[in-house]
Amino acid sequence: MRKLTTCIALVVLLPAAGPRARAEVPPTSPAPLVVAADETRARLVFQIGADAMGGLGGMDFIAGVNASLLFPVADLFWVGIRPSLHYGFPDDSVYEVTWFHPEVAFHINILHHPVRLYFLGAGGYAFALDSDLYDGVADGWSALAGVGVAWRPGGGHWGLFAEAGYRLAFGSQKQEQLVLDDQGKPRCDGEDCLYYLTETADRQFELNTLMFNLGVIFRP
Repeated sequence: MRKLTTCIALVVLLPAAGPRARAEVPPTSPAPLVVAADETRARLVFQIGADAMGGLGGMDFIAGVNASLLFPVADLFWVGIRPSLHYGFPDDSVYEVTWFHPEVAFHINILHHPVRLYFLGAGGYAFALDSDLYDGVADGWSALAGVGVAWRPGGGHWGLFAEAGYRLAFGSQKQEQLVLDDQGKPRCDGEDCLYYLTETADRQFELNTLMFNLGVIFRP
């Protein structure tokens, strides 16, 4: 009889203790959210554009192309390379001049979203060549400073940018050239005129002009 009473008591008490035991288990806390690292520090940025200059520095008109490969060191500061090629027409010569600028570039970002506003700078080596340079290219230096604005719709891979700035460049080369008389003819070296007189000339080229640049951005 005592065993039967004990069994009945256990049957009555177990259903009541079940929910109470489950209530004492603390609810499982949700897993913490993992915040992805800032993309600006993980991806390269390509900018390809076409620029036009003119009206200053003895050049009637200059047009060219440029390409920037930038690495975001931080949200504020980007650094990279900016090679560019320009084709110009000096106002004091019948020869056109081709410029090549392999430069180091940097961006200082003032705003980021939804539009990136930045100051830009670039500088480095420069080459200049016209049709009258038969001894090679003139070499020197170049520099660029300006401001730009870039926009990538929805933060996608493609976008647009515009830049305005000021470019300085200088190149020189020493070469032998004929000595000309008042009529523009070569002067003879000797009475028999078997040879012509020559002299060493320092050919110099300069860029000193405003720049306006438009192009596209690609971020893989």
